[in-house]
Amino acid sequence: MAFAVIQSVSMFYEIFEWLLTIVVSSEAADSYNGQQGDLWDAQKDMALAMAGSLLMVIIYSFRKIKQQ
Repeated sequence: MAFAVIQSVSMFYEIFEWLLTIVVSSEAADSYNGQQGDLWDAQKDMALAMAGSLLMVIIYSFRKIKQQ
């Protein structure tokens, strides 16, 4: 459940950033967005969130098995 929540929050935040860049002026979007010229910033952020949450699911599963 936590894995899905983390992925959903990550996705919604990246969509929010994308919509913000469409709505506001380009200068304001550049100062807020912080991509620094990286076209794959959103994908990298979501991949890191997925990797971190997946790692914690694996660690939690091993700890749960070890306790039994």
